[in-house]
Amino acid sequence: MLRPTTARSILATFLTLLCGSTSLLLAAEAETAIAASTPQASTPLPGLISNPPLLSGNRRWQMFCKNPGLIAGAVDWSPDGRWLAMATGRAVRLFEMNGAPEFQKILVGHGDFIRAVRFSPGGELIATASLDGTVRIWDREGRVQRTYGEHEDAVHDVAWHPNGQRLASASADGTVRIWSIDGNTIATLSDHEAPVNAVAWSPDGKILASGCQNKVIRYWSPDGEKGPVAEGHIGSVRSLAWNFDGSQLLSCDLGIEASDNTKDDIAHVKVWNTQGEQVNSLTIDAPLTHVCWSPDGKRALAGGSMGFWIWTVAERRPPVRGALRALGVNVPVAWRPSGDLIITGTQLQNPNAFAVNSIPLRNIQLTSVAQSPDQSLLGVGRTGGSFSLYSIEGKQTYSLTTGQRGQSVAFYWSPDGTSFIPLQRLAPTIQQYDPTGKALGQPIRLPTSVRSGDWSRDGKYFAAGGDGMTVILVDLEAKTATQIGKQAHGITQVRFTPDQQQICSTGFDGCVRFWSRDGKPGKVFEAIATSIRGLALANDGKLLATGTEDGTIRFWTIEGESETTVGGHGGYVETLDFDPTGTLLASGSWDHTVRIWKRDGSPVSVLRGHEGGVYGVQWSHDGRHLFSCGDDGTVRMWNAGSGETEWQSLLGEGGGYVTMDAHGHVKYGDEKILETDFVFFAEDEQGRLAQTPWASIRTAVEPPSDTVSKAE
Repeated sequence: MLRPTTARSILATFLTLLCGSTSLLLAAEAETAIAASTPQASTPLPGLISNPPLLSGNRRWQMFCKNPGLIAGAVDWSPDGRWLAMATGRAVRLFEMNGAPEFQKILVGHGDFIRAVRFSPGGELIATASLDGTVRIWDREGRVQRTYGEHEDAVHDVAWHPNGQRLASASADGTVRIWSIDGNTIATLSDHEAPVNAVAWSPDGKILASGCQNKVIRYWSPDGEKGPVAEGHIGSVRSLAWNFDGSQLLSCDLGIEASDNTKDDIAHVKVWNTQGEQVNSLTIDAPLTHVCWSPDGKRALAGGSMGFWIWTVAERRPPVRGALRALGVNVPVAWRPSGDLIITGTQLQNPNAFAVNSIPLRNIQLTSVAQSPDQSLLGVGRTGGSFSLYSIEGKQTYSLTTGQRGQSVAFYWSPDGTSFIPLQRLAPTIQQYDPTGKALGQPIRLPTSVRSGDWSRDGKYFAAGGDGMTVILVDLEAKTATQIGKQAHGITQVRFTPDQQQICSTGFDGCVRFWSRDGKPGKVFEAIATSIRGLALANDGKLLATGTEDGTIRFWTIEGESETTVGGHGGYVETLDFDPTGTLLASGSWDHTVRIWKRDGSPVSVLRGHEGGVYGVQWSHDGRHLFSCGDDGTVRMWNAGSGETEWQSLLGEGGGYVTMDAHGHVKYGDEKILETDFVFFAEDEQGRLAQTPWASIRTAVEPPSDTVSKAE
């Protein structure tokens, strides 16, 4: 089970200011006065296709999953409540509310995660802030009207002035910048001396509030003069919102971790007046990332790693707590202006916290990828107990549903490649299969559920561990499973050491533990403040690496000395793998990227292409390729040297698959899936993105017939 501390990830940024000059244009006039800046056609649009060829007229196109994944980075309602904007990764999807939400448009162009999306006061424009260091202004047709790139680091928030002519943006560079709608910087504020995470203008435009990582909220006048400073938060201030009349400011913090695992984390929602004085406070037992008011200003909505909370501010009774379909470190919230709906992450609720009008989501998550020892096959596991085998060229040879109860987690080949084990979280047994999908013998019953494992080099034993907090050693010949170690917290990864003498386990307690085969506890590596998700051991037995929920990777000597800690990922580091030589490490993260690092922790490259969290990554046995899979339901083969995608296979919502190359040409599978489960957008002559049928794209980019593999 996820603990509240699992959500303490990396986001940090910013503040902003305001403006307010009587000489400014009216908001509606300002929104039509922006000069459009069409993106350069030479830069590919981000999406599922790595290198899509240009259409006639140098027009760009791209492919996306029709439905978003489970986790959103930012949400907002248009002022009239007709439109819902939802940022997932590097794209924003627009839904029109016709009873149920209907997908209409996608905004693409940012090079990294989008952390904030805001409709303008008139509702015709949309501002987005991204970790790529820019703020973009779009019209609802998906056309970029302005790109603001004056910040020196990631931009984590943006806010429109009520008159619609100025914006304030906040950055991890420690500044808040006020700039005009034509892109000219008006003021730069640097008093926070820490990454600024939140900004909010009062409804009358006379006060700008900014909150930062050093737990402080600052108030500013329209010309940037310092106002009151509000102190009282115990953690990084993550979100700010004014009520409808500007009399009260709502804030939340990331909180602090519990001193031990028998206690809860602590975070706060606070209410302040215009002088920076605290007037109310609520304690929550989980980290918080976003807050907003109800339209009438009577209730507060907070989103955090373990759910969402609706608080009637004037009453002393506990808040109503709501559950989410998917827990994440960043849970954006927004209350519809009409008051009848709220959005929490990717889930619509009514004001009583009951889910309604569900947004269709892409519920195909690939959780593991593993190459066979002879390098001819690729095993891929997915949620729901299904597994698939692919040829090394990307052709699916078969797909299997095991029939076991449990959630598919990991796929493991035997050392000789004659069998594999599809390990399933929450399943009571493990089962071996041969490469044709035939079950070998009877399932072996386990003493508790598992989620990770490793095969001994001689193929006789299988080590496993999981939510049952137990390290298990399975004798595959005797068909027995023995508990050899017990922890106080769930286990996330289990590996044999390269010398095969010990078993290494990691868990939600942030520790690395070693066990002898007969169950004697060995070394314990501590000093990690957050849960470990990924684990890899170099083949020389001298180095191991751990990936954590705060987005960092730590390199250790096998004796337990921490060599170096590196950042770079913007989410949980879910999976790690050393190359065969032990000189390079690959990492996959919830931030949708695969990254390659040298043994000393220095970065080598960033591989982009996934449109969801990356849950599995593995080097090919010859070290020339990388394989990855994740939340977007795709598995990819990368050229490790160039970082280019060689092929990707996409699963259909109702079954089936299609494999495409880096240019979008179909190689194998059912092409009909592209029409039912994916959407394509192409630029028109004015640079606007319009939804385009796959048939039109296919005709325009299809290469000569003698250069394409025949699709099935």
